[in-house]
Amino acid sequence: MCQAVAGGRIEAARRDDRQTSDTVLLVRPANFGFHAEAARSNLFSSAGGEGDVRASAIAEFEALRGALEAARARCMVLDAND
Repeated sequence: MCQAVAGGRIEAARRDDRQTSDTVLLVRPANFGFHAEAARSNLFSSAGGEGDVRASAIAEFEALRGALEAARARCMVLDAND
């Protein structure tokens, strides 16, 4: 519960008074691959397996979307090409 100051005293704010949203905008991942220039300064980057990277990114995206929807958040999904 949030606390709000009103007239010099602290009062509990009603849940309805919070400024929050139940909707999240997600952009579906696209165009994942090896980036040689970035790899020079990133020890964790390695060439190869681009198909695996793309599939992994989509799987992580869908898992996040599922977790948000399970928590009763509305998800608006855009494709990166839109």
